[in-house]
Amino acid sequence: MSDEKIISIAEKEQAIKNITIALSSEDTNSIDISNDKLDQIKRSLNTIFDQAECKEVVYTVNIDKIPFGIYIDPLIENNYLVKLLFETEDFSIRKYKIEIDSKLFMEGLTAEDVTEMIIHDVELMLSREIIDKFKSLLDIYVANTIDFISIKDSINANSILIYAIKDTLNKLASSICGKYDFKFTYDKISKKNYENISIFDNFPKVIILQWAFDVYRDIKTNYSMIKYTLEEAKDVTGSKLTKDIIDNVLFNISRTGFELTNEETEMDLVKFIDKNNIPLTEASIFKSLKTSGLRAIENDYYEYAILVKSASDENEAMYALRGINTRINILTDYIYNTPGLSDSERKHWENVVMMYQDLRIKLTKKNIINKKSYGIWFDYSKLDNLDNNTSDEY
Repeated sequence: MSDEKIISIAEKEQAIKNITIALSSEDTNSIDISNDKLDQIKRSLNTIFDQAECKEVVYTVNIDKIPFGIYIDPLIENNYLVKLLFETEDFSIRKYKIEIDSKLFMEGLTAEDVTEMIIHDVELMLSREIIDKFKSLLDIYVANTIDFISIKDSINANSILIYAIKDTLNKLASSICGKYDFKFTYDKISKKNYENISIFDNFPKVIILQWAFDVYRDIKTNYSMIKYTLEEAKDVTGSKLTKDIIDNVLFNISRTGFELTNEETEMDLVKFIDKNNIPLTEASIFKSLKTSGLRAIENDYYEYAILVKSASDENEAMYALRGINTRINILTDYIYNTPGLSDSERKHWENVVMMYQDLRIKLTKKNIINKKSYGIWFDYSKLDNLDNNTSDEY
């Protein structure tokens, strides 16, 4: 076993060297790296990170656009969007594409420097840490701004939300945005091109994620504004992969009949899960819905009341907040998207939602969650509830 481990480490070290060799072109300042060398980088990445598959490596000559550094496109399938947004279980990236900005070389970085950035960013993008960080950001944002995420509308607006999620994950994983301590110094990169996006002095705010959740519930009404915003974003970015993602969003929102049909709107949540091919596991709350119905969520309240009461650190608090948000999302979707729901049943489930909302308020009052750990990514004014919820008055 030890010999196999040594060979594996040696192979990965050689793969890292191969990336550096592929990037050591005399022409990286002016022309594309050859397809053979891009394939070599892809093969090397698949050797180093065998838990996921690199599908493509792109090198973009970026002359007159804002630098983007290293862009990683995590391939999130539509039917996994609900799992990523609403599930409490682990989620990991299994396939990805990567793009290298020519301006990294134009600003004086060496092939070794860029290799180090690639390895760092891919490793972080594929880690559980990055998904947990994203979910924590989302949980705090939902709890303090939009209250719940509509499952039906998230499916309807899947391309917009996937675009926003990819942008956010890249900001979380980026070696440039994160100001990590690399062997090279950031003095090697001219600040003149980067100051406008504040990557040296501050963490970037996830403006696209906030924007997506502002518009996703009513695409038809917001269509002109959404189209204009996306076209502006496409014009600004130097990233080919980002442009491709934006083109996909523009195509999807322009299609006629993009909204759910009346038949789908009137489905109960279990049929909705089946029709949209939402992946289920034994631990899935959606699987619980299929077997026990909404009563399972109501019964979970008592477990979460204990979790909130006993939460003593940030990890325990974030676990409870994530579960509470998920249950509020599902119940709210059921209430608003179930035609023919009787007044008594509607009132019953609204009361259950209010019980979970009260639990969420009690959790934020405990001041366990460090706002500054996450609030830097959002407008502070939208997260003030974390500091202001200190009395017993709701």
